[in-house]
Parts: sequence; C-alpha cells; structure tokens
Amino acid sequence: MLTIFSASSLALKSSIPSAAFPRQIGTNYGHQKQKQTLSYSFKPLQHHNRVQNIHTSTHTITVYVKDKKILVEFPTFHRDGTQTRVVTHGKYKKLDNGIYYKDICTGTGPHPKNDKGDAFTSFYAGIEYVIYGESGNRLEYGNRVQIKMGKKEFGPGLDKAIQHMRLGGRRMIVIPPTLAKNAREKEYRVYDVTLRSIRIKSLLTDKILYA
Repeated sequence: MLTIFSASSLALKSSIPSAAFPRQIGTNYGHQKQKQTLSYSFKPLQHHNRVQNIHTSTHTITVYVKDKKILVEFPTFHRDGTQTRVVTHGKYKKLDNGIYYKDICTGTGPHPKNDKGDAFTSFYAGIEYVIYGESGNRLEYGNRVQIKMGKKEFGPGLDKAIQHMRLGGRRMIVIPPTLAKNAREKEYRVYDVTLRSIRIKSLLTDKILYA
C-alpha cells in the first residue's frame, strides 16, 4: 500500500526544493538508517540541432553515492512525427522490450526476483526513486516505498528493470510509454532508482534484508 505525502510534509536527507516536485510518495518499511545521501541537480549543456520538434537539450544529473559526486548524463529524445528515437549517453544497456538502463552503483546483495519459481513466495522491493519527463522535469519522487514484484504498481517496465538489481544498487532507467506508469502517449519516463531493501515473504517466513 502506498501512502501519499505532500512535498512540504516530508523531506529527504538531501536538499531538494519542494517546489520542484509536484508530489512525493512514501511508505515506511521499517528501516530508518540510510547509508547513501541523495542529491540532485541539473546542468544544461549547449547542444545545437536545426531539426524541429525534438528535444535537443542535454542535461547531467549530479548524484552523491557514499559522499562521492557522480555526474550522470540524461538521455536525449528525438521525435519525428509519430516516432521517438532515444539517444543514451554513456554505458546504457538495452533490453528486448525497449527499456534502457545504466548502473550508477551495482550493489552486492541479492536481487528481488524469484528465480526458483516458487508460487508461495513473494518478493517486495524497497526503493527510493525520482521520475523525470523527457525534458528533464521532475515528476515524482518517493522515499521508503515498498512495491510487490509482479504487481506492476509502477507499470510493467519498472518491475522488469529492477528484477535483477542487486541490493544496495542504484540504476538509471529509461522506460517507453507503453511500459511506464501514468505516461502520456508516446512519452518516455526516466527513473533514478536505489534498491534499499528486499522483503521475502512465504508461508513459513517473512524477512527483510537491508542495504
């Protein structure tokens, strides 16, 4: 179950201006200690292109992982009529379903996927996330959000993109509109996701692993 808070009533450890985020979603899954400090900023880069009706500006996102500053380049989306071409910068990988992802931090723990095919075991991923639009505008962020794998609470794309993430990992994910949560027609979503916890629940056990 997701609990909705206003941006003014809930603050992240990083100093994110509340006006920059339309809403925040969060539910406390019982882990208060956070080892990573998240910080976000955008820096536009000069980029010239004479083709009309496309997003031509490129951005970098400044993030901090264990107090280490990392610059992550934001994807560029070129739209021509009904077609959108995604241009990724850096070492992004592409899945068969059109999802792109890049690991900022790989993590060292298990992943929230049931490889054994046990129908009586459920996996939950506890995540922190920020959702961006194609132009780099921040649409939503969440802290201590627990999602049940396979339920597609954030659309089928996020489930597929994080099922092999390692606990403690952080990943930039580009999701096509058909697989994204509440996406407009033909509009991609970009997720910055950190996997904070994994809950494994079955008939005999219920345990939570923390990063």
